[in-house]
Amino acid sequence: MGQQLTTQLAALTALSEVDRVILDARGIEHIVDALMTSIRSVVGCDGAAILLIDGDDPDNARLFIGVGEDATHQIERICLPQNYPVEEAGSTVELTGPILHHPCAAALAKRGMERVIIQPVESTAGMAAVMALGLRVGKELSPDQQEIAHAFAGRLGMALANLEREQRLYQQAYYDPLTGLPNRQLFKDRLDHELVRTGRSGELLGLLYIDLDQFKHINDTLGHAAGDELLRTAAERLRRVIKDTDTVARLGGDEFVVILPQLASPESAGRIAERIMGELAEPLRLKQREHTLSASIGVAISPQDGTVAEELIKNADTAMYRAKRRGRNRVLFYESFMNTRALERNHLETGLFRALQARQFVMHYQPQVQLNGGALAGAEALIRWDAPERGQRGPAEFLPVAEESGLIVQIGNWALNEVCRQYTEWRRQGAAPPRLALNLSAEQLRQREFLESVRNALLRWDMPASALELEFPETVLLGDLERTGGVLAALAETGVRLAVDDFGTGVSSLSCLRHFPIQLVKIDRSFTAALPTDPDAIAVAAAVVSMARSLGKQSVAEGVETDAQREHLSALGCDFAQGYLFAKPMPAVEFSRYLGLRSAQNESVSAAVEELRQPGG
Repeated sequence: MGQQLTTQLAALTALSEVDRVILDARGIEHIVDALMTSIRSVVGCDGAAILLIDGDDPDNARLFIGVGEDATHQIERICLPQNYPVEEAGSTVELTGPILHHPCAAALAKRGMERVIIQPVESTAGMAAVMALGLRVGKELSPDQQEIAHAFAGRLGMALANLEREQRLYQQAYYDPLTGLPNRQLFKDRLDHELVRTGRSGELLGLLYIDLDQFKHINDTLGHAAGDELLRTAAERLRRVIKDTDTVARLGGDEFVVILPQLASPESAGRIAERIMGELAEPLRLKQREHTLSASIGVAISPQDGTVAEELIKNADTAMYRAKRRGRNRVLFYESFMNTRALERNHLETGLFRALQARQFVMHYQPQVQLNGGALAGAEALIRWDAPERGQRGPAEFLPVAEESGLIVQIGNWALNEVCRQYTEWRRQGAAPPRLALNLSAEQLRQREFLESVRNALLRWDMPASALELEFPETVLLGDLERTGGVLAALAETGVRLAVDDFGTGVSSLSCLRHFPIQLVKIDRSFTAALPTDPDAIAVAAAVVSMARSLGKQSVAEGVETDAQREHLSALGCDFAQGYLFAKPMPAVEFSRYLGLRSAQNESVSAAVEELRQPGG
C-alpha cells in the first residue's frame, strides 16, 4: 500500500509539473521534455517515445526518444510511411513479439526494447501524436502504471489542443483567410521591423504596391466565387516569385504588397516587379473561359522614399495609382512630384462629390446630322462641370477620376434623368430633336440596378424609349460576352437605341458586332481628323462603314470639322456626322434656339417649295 501511495503521489507531482509547463505556453518542445522525463521515472518503463505529427504536413513528424534514466532525449524528423498504422484515439495497443513497422516501436526496438505499448493521442483536429512506452525482457506495467500512462497521454492531448487553439487565434489575427497570406496587421509589423533593421544597417528596402487590373469587372461579371479563385491564384503566383526572406501580404480587396529587404539596388526591385508581372500574365481559367491577369505596380525605396512605414506605403500607393492612370499593366517607381498629383486627385474627387450635392453639372448638346441631305438626326448629350473656383470643365478632366472613385454611377444616373427631362421639355415646346444620345461608362453597365434606372427615368419623364440612344465604350465588348449580351439585349427590349462609341480605338473585332443588338457604330474622332489624306485612317473608316452596313447597322463620324472630311465620309456611305463643321456643343437654352432656327429654315424651305408648285410658280 505504501509503495502504491508513493507512486500515486509521484504521479500527481509529475502531472502538476506538466500542467505548469503547459500553462507557461513556451512551446510543445518544453512540454515534451517534461513528459519524457516524468513518464520514465513515474510510470516505470525502460524507454519512451513521442511522435508529433505535423499538422500542416501530415506525411512528416518529429520523433522524441528517451531511454533509461538519462534526462536527455534524441529528436528525429521522419517521413511517415504510406502504410503508417492509424490507431483509434483512446485505445492502447501492445506490440509484442516481432516489432511492427511503427516508427515509435522501431525506434525503441533499436534501443533494446522487447515490448512496446502504443497510446494514440487525440487533439481537437484528430489524432495528432502517439506516445509509446518501451519495456525490456520480463518487464510488466501494473494497472496503476498503465492508468498513469493514460493520464500523461491525456495531458499531451490537452497541450496540443491548447496550441492548436492559439495557432487558430494567431491565424485569424494575422493572416488573410482567403489567400493564407499575412494580412495588413502582420505586414505592418514586419515592415516596421525591417525598417528599423534597415535604418541600422544602411541597406536598401523596397516596397511593391500591387493592384490587380480589372478585378472588379471579373468579380461583377463572373461572380464572387470566380473573384476569390482569381485572388487565390494571384497570391500563389506572388509566392512563387519572392524569396523566403521577403514578405507578400494581402491588404484587402485586390491589393497586395511585397516587402523586399536587403536590396542590392533600386533596379533589383524593378526586376522583381517585372517578374511578378510576367508570372501574373500566365493565362488562367475561370468559368470555363481563359482569362489574362495583369497588375499595376508602384515601387517605393527606403530610405529615399520614406523611413517610416506610413510614408513608404503612401508613396508606393501613389506610384501604383499613377501606373493605373497611365494605362494599367505597368510598373512605376515613386517620384516626389507624384504626391502633388495625388493631392490634386483627392481634391478633385472631393470636388466631384460636392458638385453632385450642389448640382453643378450641366449638359451640353451637339447636333448630329444626316450626311445625305443635312437633316437633323439627333444630338449627343455631353456633360460639363461648372466649378465655381475653376470655371467650366470638360469630361476629360474629371470623368476618369469619377470612374476610379465610383462616383461615375451617381453622376451617370443624374445625366440620364437630366437628358430625359430635357427631351420632354423640348417636346412640350414642339421642337424636340429626333433622338438624344448619352454616353455610358463601362462601370454603369456593370451595375445590377442600371437597367431598372433606365426604365425608371423613361417612365418618370414620359420619354419615348426610341428617342433615347445609349452609347457605351468599345471596351465593353471585350468582357464577358454572355453577361454583356444579356444586359444589352435587356436594354434593347426597352426600345432604346444602342451605339458603340469611339469604335476602332480598341482591339475588338468588327465581326463581334453581330453578337449584340447594336444599331449604331461611331467612328472615333482620331480617325476622322486624319481624313481624307491618311491611308490608315481611310482604311479604318471605310472598314467600319462597310461592316456596319453589311450587318444592317448605321454609322456616325465624330469630330467632322472640314468639308473635305464630310465629302469623304459621305462618299464612303457614312450615315451621320457631328462636329464643329455643323455646330459646337451648346447649353440647353442655346440648343433650343438652334432647334428653333432649324425649324424656321425648314418651314421657309417648305413654303418656297409649295410656292414653286403653284400655277405659274
